[in-house]
Amino acid sequence: MKQVITIIILGLSTQLFGQVIANFETWDTTYQHLYEGQMLSEFNVENPKHGRINKWVPQSDFAVCQTSDSYSGDYALILHNWYNYAIGEIRLKEATLDRPKFFQGYFKYITTSFDGLSQATINVCLTTGKGASMDTIGRGSINFDSTLVYTPFQIPIEYSSELFPDTFRVEIVNAKNYCGFTSVCNLLYLDDLLFSDVSLGVADFAINQFQIHPNPSSGIYHLSGDFNAQSTQVSVHSLSGKLLHSEKLNTNNTIDLSHLPQGIYFLELDVEGELVRKKIVKE
Repeated sequence: MKQVITIIILGLSTQLFGQVIANFETWDTTYQHLYEGQMLSEFNVENPKHGRINKWVPQSDFAVCQTSDSYSGDYALILHNWYNYAIGEIRLKEATLDRPKFFQGYFKYITTSFDGLSQATINVCLTTGKGASMDTIGRGSINFDSTLVYTPFQIPIEYSSELFPDTFRVEIVNAKNYCGFTSVCNLLYLDDLLFSDVSLGVADFAINQFQIHPNPSSGIYHLSGDFNAQSTQVSVHSLSGKLLHSEKLNTNNTIDLSHLPQGIYFLELDVEGELVRKKIVKE
């Protein structure tokens, strides 16, 4: 079963266009995280605190976390599940006058629930209320997998009308499955969310397009993509981030993980200082 993270954005604003609309620097309140011990020992979360983010409305404070492990600035947001109760969910709604081409930001996603792989999904909707009813005039979506490092994402917005939107709403929903007997799972980090008119371009994501096959595998994985094997370091991490294996990529672009037990891992490529991670399954 897949877990799905959904971020729905309905939006516009001259003041917000091309500007960070959520850098998570301003919090109305913060207080001790209920599961601070687990956040520190199991996930190595830096300075975890519960709190309320300025202008954002949470479903439950227990699923919202401030952390100093940010992409930029002092703080970032973590949404997480806890036990069989709260699913991390948070919303923002404001007026706007602009017609952005993209919604983008930075994320990392640590998935640890007991009932399957996770995948994050972002859906974007832009609306106007100038007609007889609220109309959706722009949409966009993207899927991304778990990653242990902050990774950029960008959603192209496709318009079905020449109208300009007058409202944006951002709804972020964490995976809709539960943590079971552990108190916290599925940590979604977000930082520097913004509307933009500038494409990040294919080159910015070229390293992220490498492929791993077969996946799942009993031990031997082949890597293919636009990278130089002679300058590529490969490492394998547990889902909690522990380093389990590291080697220089060989000329056959293969890696042998037969010595690792069955399970789910992160495979990381370091190509001349640029890092990218993908999830692999060992049978």
